[in-house]
Amino acid sequence: VVWLDVDPETRLVGLYVQDEYRARDRLALTAGLRYDHYSSFGDALNPRLAAVWSLAPESTLKLLYGRAFRAPNAYEFYYEDGGVSAKVNPDLKPEEITTYEIVADRHFGPDWHASVAVFANEVTNLISEVVDPADDLVYSANLDRVRARGVECQVECQLAAAALARASVTWTRAEDRATGDLL
Repeated sequence: VVWLDVDPETRLVGLYVQDEYRARDRLALTAGLRYDHYSSFGDALNPRLAAVWSLAPESTLKLLYGRAFRAPNAYEFYYEDGGVSAKVNPDLKPEEITTYEIVADRHFGPDWHASVAVFANEVTNLISEVVDPADDLVYSANLDRVRARGVECQVECQLAAAALARASVTWTRAEDRATGDLL
């Protein structure tokens, strides 16, 4: 018995360009742009920007911005079972994220490195499974919006040529933008 046989023809194209500009000896600006085309949902254009300031030879400060997406997977985009329990949503879009980050890096001698990052992420079009009340069939839909903010601290030490020790801790607060509920 064959329950599902999906073999869609899918075409993907991705192009990426990036350039770095040295505004000063200790300030580098980087800009990147990524274009993707998926035959299933269309086009996506996502920028990335970075400013890296060398405060001293052992310390840097980074300001980062970027956008990215997650395309619907095959189950989310194509799964249907002939109207028994699930159906396809032809309007399904990719999940999208916009990120903002400030990172401070410091080297303590040749073997020790530490960093602290403060970040904010805005996620839209999160894909969730829902039930259509008209026919009780499950389908994937873009429903949720999430805001996540946090701080990450990391320390690493080069113990030997082939051994690196690393420890990190992250505090994150993520909330549903529609309800304000914590996730």
